[in-house]
Amino acid sequence: MKESLTHPDEWKQLLRRPNLHEDTSLHHAIRGGHKLVVELLIKEDPELCDITNAVHESPLYLAVHQRHSEIIDSILKVLPSPISYKGPKGLTALHAAVIRTTKRKLEIAHVTSPEVIKEGDDMGWTPLHYAACFGNVKAVKLFLQHNTSVAYVLDKEGASALHIAAFRGHVPIIDLLVTSCPDAWDIINTKEQTALHAAVIGRRANVVQHILRKPNLEDLINEKDTDGNTALHLAAVHKRYAIARRLALDKRVNRFATNKDHLTAFDIFFARNNTANRENSESMKSIFDSQLLVAVFIATVTFAATFTMPGGYNDDGPNQGMATLADKVAFKAFVIFNTIAFCFSTQALFLRYDTSFLSDQEKMEYAMSVGSSIQLAILGMLLAFASGTYVVLTRTSGLGIVPYVVIGILVVDYVIGEQKSWLIQDSSLPIILKGFISLQ
Repeated sequence: MKESLTHPDEWKQLLRRPNLHEDTSLHHAIRGGHKLVVELLIKEDPELCDITNAVHESPLYLAVHQRHSEIIDSILKVLPSPISYKGPKGLTALHAAVIRTTKRKLEIAHVTSPEVIKEGDDMGWTPLHYAACFGNVKAVKLFLQHNTSVAYVLDKEGASALHIAAFRGHVPIIDLLVTSCPDAWDIINTKEQTALHAAVIGRRANVVQHILRKPNLEDLINEKDTDGNTALHLAAVHKRYAIARRLALDKRVNRFATNKDHLTAFDIFFARNNTANRENSESMKSIFDSQLLVAVFIATVTFAATFTMPGGYNDDGPNQGMATLADKVAFKAFVIFNTIAFCFSTQALFLRYDTSFLSDQEKMEYAMSVGSSIQLAILGMLLAFASGTYVVLTRTSGLGIVPYVVIGILVVDYVIGEQKSWLIQDSSLPIILKGFISLQ
């Protein structure tokens, strides 16, 4: 055995021998974070740094992914020997350096060729795309210092780093890109959309505001995509009303521009608004129908309870026909609560009787009134149930108070839920119309 390992190439073959996952001894040492072992292996066979495993992980990529800064240093010292930057899914060590947080992530670019800086992953994203996405200003600066042409590289959907930065709302990254490459404003994706389009779709009002403050960008502001939509059109399509208002108020924006369907942004807004109104009308009808059903149910139940009193009636004597438990406090409470439930459910029926002649606003107000009446009717019915249960369980008072306890818990839970719903309710209303004042 010893004799078979006397030749240097045989030692190298042993060091390079892969396991079932095609990991070499160097891959194992990096995963374990064993810096001294890594240095020893690289010293014996520097070409180990150029071998990838079954999932295309190179030693350098693995070291960056594992955040082993000292091991990264040891691997980079191997230059100019062959070093692979490859990683899974088309990623490189430079991608991982941007995605993962390592002390040496930026220094990797200093030893990276311009071609590696421009190399895209399976989505076509270069390291600059990722840096723009995460708002990594230092990485963007370094990439642009090495190779400004990377700013023009498009991913598989035609998006540049500028599109990504605009969509994510990173204004400092946008400034860096257009300062190094002023004509980057003209980059369009596969849908012929500019960075302004991307900002609108991403709901980035800060980016839209920033772009509108730039001089000499009239062509960009009114640029149309493959559907003929300008940024203002997309703001209306995607219901970005605050952005639409800001765009419409800018004098450079062509508010009369039409898309391929011959629609202006104003047309799109009102078409959507009318659709929403129809949907609201249908929703209002559904609400009224539900309220009517509940009101009829409560009125029926409480009306029937009036003639089927708890405990029954006296069959003879001077009190014949009177409720046997009429002198009980709980029975009197039952009668009061049952009456309240019946009256408020009946009131809800009267309020619901005819709303066809009302406007949408008046229907909403009526729906709220009907809802309030039904809420009080439901509460009265619950309390009548609890009182009726208690009055027939006088001798077992412990069991008789159970309905009160349960109803109390339900009421408290409902009140808390209502308060939460008010806190999270969005009361903002679309204000796009203000941006179209000059159209009148």
